[in-house]
Amino acid sequence: GKTRAARGDLTAAIEFYERAAKRLPEIVFIAALGDLYKIAGRDADAARQYELVEQIGDLSRDKGSLYDRSLAIFYADNNLKPEEAYRMAAKE
Repeated sequence: GKTRAARGDLTAAIEFYERAAKRLPEIVFIAALGDLYKIAGRDADAARQYELVEQIGDLSRDKGSLYDRSLAIFYADNNLKPEEAYRMAAKE
């Protein structure tokens, strides 16, 4: 997916990331899929992926498995919650 996106094949990149996110719902895949949706003008789909990123982060924190580093990078990459991103990164 990353290679297809770098080559400008947005449709194929989205397809690869959709498959990856279904098989392994990791923050990195879901955030990248959201970014691709955003680039493609699919803002509602992007917003759903970004919400899912935060839900996974919250759920994993509740269970003791932390995604703070990935979530902090997601926030920073998307210019979201800068104070929280900094706090999470500093904690890591």
